[in-house]
Amino acid sequence: MSTAPLDSRASLTDLRERLVSRLSAVRRAMRAHFVAEAGAWVVSTLVGLLALSLLLDWWLELSRVGRAGYAVVGFGLLGWIAWRYMVQPLSLSLAPLDVAAAVDRSRSASVREAVAPRVASVLQLPDHMNQPRGSSTDMIEHAVRHNFQTLESVDFRSALNGKHLATSLGIALAAVFLPILFSLAAPGASRLWAARWLQGSDQPWPRNTQIEVVGVEDGRYVVPRGEPSSLQVLVHDKESPTEIVHMRMRSSSGRDEAITLTRFEEGDFRYDLPPLQQAVSVDIWGGDGRAEPFQIVPIDRPRITDLKLTATHPRLSEPQVFGFTGEEGSVRLLPQTAAVLELTSNVPVSMIEIENDGPGPHEFRQTGEKSFVTEWTHDGPVKMRISMTSQEAGLISHPRPLTIGEQPDRQPRLSLRHSGVRQRITPVATIPMEVIARDDFGVKRVALLVETPSRGTTDSEEEVFDEQSADDEPAAEETETETDSVESDSEAEAADESSQENVSDEEPSEANTSAELGTIPDAAIALFGPQEPAMETAVEQSHSIEVGDLKVGAGGVVSVQALAEDDCFTGSQLTQSRKTVFRVVSPEELFKEIRLRQQQLRARLRKQYDGAIVLRDSIRTATLPDDASTLLRTHQLIRREVGQVSRALDATVLEMRLNKLGGPESWDLIETNVLEPLTRLHDSEMELQRQSLVSLTGSEPEPIEQIVAQQQSLVDSLKRILDNMAQWDSFIDVVNQLNAVIKLETNVRQETEALRQEQVEDIFDE
Repeated sequence: MSTAPLDSRASLTDLRERLVSRLSAVRRAMRAHFVAEAGAWVVSTLVGLLALSLLLDWWLELSRVGRAGYAVVGFGLLGWIAWRYMVQPLSLSLAPLDVAAAVDRSRSASVREAVAPRVASVLQLPDHMNQPRGSSTDMIEHAVRHNFQTLESVDFRSALNGKHLATSLGIALAAVFLPILFSLAAPGASRLWAARWLQGSDQPWPRNTQIEVVGVEDGRYVVPRGEPSSLQVLVHDKESPTEIVHMRMRSSSGRDEAITLTRFEEGDFRYDLPPLQQAVSVDIWGGDGRAEPFQIVPIDRPRITDLKLTATHPRLSEPQVFGFTGEEGSVRLLPQTAAVLELTSNVPVSMIEIENDGPGPHEFRQTGEKSFVTEWTHDGPVKMRISMTSQEAGLISHPRPLTIGEQPDRQPRLSLRHSGVRQRITPVATIPMEVIARDDFGVKRVALLVETPSRGTTDSEEEVFDEQSADDEPAAEETETETDSVESDSEAEAADESSQENVSDEEPSEANTSAELGTIPDAAIALFGPQEPAMETAVEQSHSIEVGDLKVGAGGVVSVQALAEDDCFTGSQLTQSRKTVFRVVSPEELFKEIRLRQQQLRARLRKQYDGAIVLRDSIRTATLPDDASTLLRTHQLIRREVGQVSRALDATVLEMRLNKLGGPESWDLIETNVLEPLTRLHDSEMELQRQSLVSLTGSEPEPIEQIVAQQQSLVDSLKRILDNMAQWDSFIDVVNQLNAVIKLETNVRQETEALRQEQVEDIFDE
């Protein structure tokens, strides 16, 4: 090694620094050797561990715990190697004397050729020059300069093994490139190893048998919570087909369940999962293959938790809100209603589908993670099905059918009734009419239309009323004998006919629609309204029609029709009831009909009188308490018939009053002598007798003598009423005969006056 010439003027300090600089360079080179060697050890060990992990994992398919344990051991070994070959060498101080000693060891130098003593002389002797009892300064300086000059000819770097450094670097580079080459040569195995060791995947290594679980994504198999579901496993075999596939389910509580899947067909295995509430871990294996472990995760299927419909219509004072709870019945909206449907789901929803081919909404607008809204104008029935898809797993809800009907603003419904009279009336009758109008949202106007299609003949044109012959009016005996064939039910029906009614259909037919009239005629009698805005949904009005004011004679016809108009949003609607037609007959003819009905009622009452006598005799000879129920039943039948006769008689009297037949005297006579006693008999006396007969069935019956006396009192009361009815009938005969005579005299006088007037006119004409 060539050295620079030694400057005799250089100080010992400069010499020492120059030597230290040379040794420091050697120290840095030594540290580089340490790092290269440690790197080679660490990288090669790491590659060896990776290769071993690949082999062990492919052979044993280590679980996550096994892989984690292997990684811990591997990292421990790498740490120890790094400590042994890098940390410890680099932690050495490596002073200049240490470097010189290392050089001597590497050169295997003898004592005379050793450089460490010379280095020590150059570095340490100058420190002894200023000591009081130290050596000679000249000698020290001479020794230092001599040793330095000798060291100048020594090449410290030659002691380092360059081949060692190159080998270490080569090993490290080779260890780095080996995994790269393997990844390029076997990318599938490399990716699978990386997924298992770096990402924690449990994807199995490819075998002869490959198992695929249909529907598993990212280690999760999603099923609806609380619903049964099916698991399908597909097995792909390279050799003989797999016959059995096993499954182990492990719940969060640690409970294990081993299951053998059902072989559906070759390579297709299935299992019906029970309803699950919590997630379970699943392992599936069969043949020499194993499926990637996964979890069965139950999640809530999307469903509608709240459904609210808000309907706004100009006719309504405030919006209507429907909750579709089932308690409010079917939901129906008026035409032109602004509808807003709000939907809330139990889980976040990604999409809502509407199956609707008719009018109504066709899509929802999302207003929140779980809330949606749609708006439309209701113009017809809506029938749709709503399906939702969850965000988390794409579960589709069960279709929710939703029906919103149309509530048309129907025409008003009318009920027209008349009471007190029948269809045959006198020219001076009073007809009580009652009109009931109903509308869905309000009745605007109600009126009564009275028409006279035929006026008949007036009083001045009528023929003279002839006296009634024996053939025209049946005798009392004949009437009484004929009543045996008259059934009580038919008579009750005749009594009820005194209160007739004519009610239009709930939905007006084509004959009753507004097309006939358009509007209510001015000639109609206004009963209600017009009211704007229409607020009353039910209107009940009464009106009495005076037939005398219509100037209708016998043979004429009076028709009455009710009219109602509403305030519909799309235009007023008019409804008219069916016509009630009354035939006008002469007072004599109608009075004859009423008297005939009264005579029939008297015959019915006489029959009950006979029955009361028979009951009285039966009470005297009855065997008690065996016959008590029979006696009570017979009494109840008699009482019911008496009540029917009383009501029918009352109806005939009311008909006489309204038709102005007989006069107030006759009305008061039958009211006082017949109707009031008959009502008192039915309500009081017969009720008292009923209670007495009921006591016969108990433990403390009333005395038989008292009951017989009460029954005799009933018989006497019926006898008096029958006598009064006969007396009233005779009185009416006399009155009718007197009226006939008076009318005959009046007609004769009028004809005589007319004849006299005619003769006088003839005299003056001559």
